[in-house]
Amino acid sequence: MMHTTRSIGEILDKMPIYTELPVREEIMSFRPDMLVPVIKRAGIPVRYCGFALNDFVDMGICPDEIRDDWGRCAGFYIRSSLHGVGKSTLAVAMAVDRLSPQRVHSLAGIRTWETWSVDEAALTRQLVRRRTYEWFDNCLFWVNIGALYTDASEVILRAQTAQLLIIDDISMARCKEFVWTALAQIVGCRVENNAPLIITSNATIEELMAVETAAVGSAFVGSRLNELYEIEVRGSDRRGECKKKYVCSY
Repeated sequence: MMHTTRSIGEILDKMPIYTELPVREEIMSFRPDMLVPVIKRAGIPVRYCGFALNDFVDMGICPDEIRDDWGRCAGFYIRSSLHGVGKSTLAVAMAVDRLSPQRVHSLAGIRTWETWSVDEAALTRQLVRRRTYEWFDNCLFWVNIGALYTDASEVILRAQTAQLLIIDDISMARCKEFVWTALAQIVGCRVENNAPLIITSNATIEELMAVETAAVGSAFVGSRLNELYEIEVRGSDRRGECKKKYVCSY
């Protein structure tokens, strides 16, 4: 086989002269299904998934205000004296909205790579830096108070290190010292580090403080909860409204 030897000068003469343009950045499109594995790993019950903040507008929730408030506080305390009004569902919708890269980028790992985009007509080449998002295993975690009765140490560790934590129905914590000790480690760690936190409850913070004081002699957790934004959800029990009623006549 014959090989033709060419000098580097001959090669360069035959190549188009490229002019580099400023670096262009492309943020890859975000799809809602990207969050599905994150939600599954978080342990969130399926019944609370699939809702968006806009679904709560009729309950007085303003999505834009919620998004703005995330930048001003460590989290939210969602409460209602009634059951079944949608506190847990709202908490999940707020968390998923917070995780979306269009809203905030702090909870997803950014993976960046570069490539050359060539425009033959204009004899230019442009460095395109594409950015995608990677969700961490500890990105979102759902804590049910009942989990503290089985494996508190693992729950505490995951709850402290999760990038966004939901504690569902904290009012279920009774006068058990070890439960309030665990909650103190979780809530104290997150509030002190300004880590995103959402708590739902059927009790006011003052009522929780009374239960905590009866259990451990102080209200450490309740005091930290005062640093969260409080959202009071009003309405009727939606579970009862959704119940199907059959009338049979014989």
